[in-house]
Amino acid sequence: MTVHALEAARRLAPRFAARAAEHDRDGSFPVEDFRDLREAGLFGLMVPRSLGGLGASFAEYAAVATELARGNGATALVFNMHASVTGALGAVTEELAEALGVPDEALAARDRLLTAAAQGSWYAVAMSERGAGARLSQLSTVYEATDAGWHLKGSKTFCSGAGHADGYLVAARSTADQSVVSQFLVPAGDGLTVEPTWDALGMRATSSHDLHLDVTVPADRLLGGVEGLALVVAQLMPHWLVASYAAVYVGVARASIDAAAEHLNARNLAGLPAVRARLDTQQIVSHALFSDAAVAAVVVPGGPGYAMREVTSITDTSTADHMTWDVTDAGFRMGLSPKVPQVLSRHVRGLVDDLLARHGATASEVDGWAVHPGGPRILNVVERELALPPQALAASRATLDEHGNCSSPTVLLILDRLSRAVEAPRRIVMLAFGPGLTLYAVLLDRQG
Repeated sequence: MTVHALEAARRLAPRFAARAAEHDRDGSFPVEDFRDLREAGLFGLMVPRSLGGLGASFAEYAAVATELARGNGATALVFNMHASVTGALGAVTEELAEALGVPDEALAARDRLLTAAAQGSWYAVAMSERGAGARLSQLSTVYEATDAGWHLKGSKTFCSGAGHADGYLVAARSTADQSVVSQFLVPAGDGLTVEPTWDALGMRATSSHDLHLDVTVPADRLLGGVEGLALVVAQLMPHWLVASYAAVYVGVARASIDAAAEHLNARNLAGLPAVRARLDTQQIVSHALFSDAAVAAVVVPGGPGYAMREVTSITDTSTADHMTWDVTDAGFRMGLSPKVPQVLSRHVRGLVDDLLARHGATASEVDGWAVHPGGPRILNVVERELALPPQALAASRATLDEHGNCSSPTVLLILDRLSRAVEAPRRIVMLAFGPGLTLYAVLLDRQG
């Protein structure tokens, strides 16, 4: 993906924000937002470059979605549905298609759908049903083969973008065999009826209404050209079922913080004695030490990448007050002691040595270290106690410099940096620290 997409998202977000309140008040769909997305070429974000799209990765999608959500969460959520359809379709490689038995004509039909997206068409998702949710095995929408193609009949709920999309990704069960679940790209038009049912505060503009289907579609609208692929594809691409939504809500959360700060500043509420009396300078500083990040790790049996050999931990209960999180009426209250590095110095060597010994290894045989960078002192202590060479924690220090301390997701950012290296480490030890005071260690081995 070029910088163009992220810059476009940042440019569009203020426009979306200016229109968001009105759309939420009257429950109208943000047609102007989608016109802007089309003109910016963002409907082709996940479409391969060979088909005229931007060829973005999932991480790049997440960055774009977060920016769009800072303008209007409803718009970003509907855009997420389109991105999940095009992202999943575009991720089917020739090797995967061959393994799944996808015929050439089905791949050609897939390419036509993706090319249309790159040219400005967008798709919604019609999966959920009352009583079934998103459980594909419980769907009541059915399909059967006809001389004209496929006939689908049923009703869907929470169909974001209903009545506005150019097509809908529909999951249905075969009348011939209820255990077979297939997916179809149903074009908008006759045979589809939208029933207005959606009225959710803050998200009214998604138009996530009910969609009733009694429609016949051409044979090439069966995705993959083979019945029964829906469950397989869902297992292969879980990030589009869960993690893609997280990117949207990270943007919504950031917009909420921005809105709260703007409200306080505009009315000078922070300057009022009653408000200032409740401000805790230590808490402001503590929370300011942390950055925002959202990271997803997909763990599958026998997959590529790194295998987890063991996860272990040790808790020093005598230092329970050194790192604390309390839930209060004002939010999370954090407690951090400057003595944390001293505690780590007492335990980290033993924890790591014992972990590696159980696998017949020593620290000198580890060529990758992903150490949570709670601060420079913590990294210095770990480096000293483990007698690591000068560049051993380079990835951890670079992540701290670039992103700051992002709390829990930080070690995954470091792992991503290590795995992308020209010579990716074969064996990695991950270290993280939390309340307790607890030290965690994970041993990873690269597969292949």
